[in-house]
Amino acid sequence: MPRRFRWRIRSRAHRRRSDGMKILKRLLYAIVGLIAALPAIGLLLPNSAHVERSVTTTASPDTVYGIVNGFARFNEWSPWAGLDPGRSVTTRLDFGSQGTATSKLEVVPEADGSRITWSFDTSFEGDFLGRYFGLLVDRMIGADYEKGLSRLEALAEATERAAAAG
Repeated sequence: MPRRFRWRIRSRAHRRRSDGMKILKRLLYAIVGLIAALPAIGLLLPNSAHVERSVTTTASPDTVYGIVNGFARFNEWSPWAGLDPGRSVTTRLDFGSQGTATSKLEVVPEADGSRITWSFDTSFEGDFLGRYFGLLVDRMIGADYEKGLSRLEALAEATERAAAAG
């Protein structure tokens, strides 16, 4: 075999290997870029999260406030009654290393009863990855807030009917 022909065979094989190495390098750069981009994108995400749901009930503010002021009747309306042992009732929640949050129930008189607003606020301070979690907070607890408010509405209206009946 002439020497020139052998060189061409090696050259083609070398080209195939270098093409594979280029692909691997690009893949490695993409992975490193993605890892670097996650905290950078986290800087652009919101620094806090707020979830709020409201319901209007025919029960008076005094009746609603009597139910939500304290934990005596909490398990009757809370969506988390099976999970966790004011005119405005504010609770500071401590999630340990995950931070703190504030939950607030506000009862405001309406024409035919009360407007009950239940809100949740938390701040992620310098936790850039926590800000990603903040994008999901509403989806995670919003339905539970609606369920709890529905139960509270039914309880408050039943309590008021029972008090009126006798």
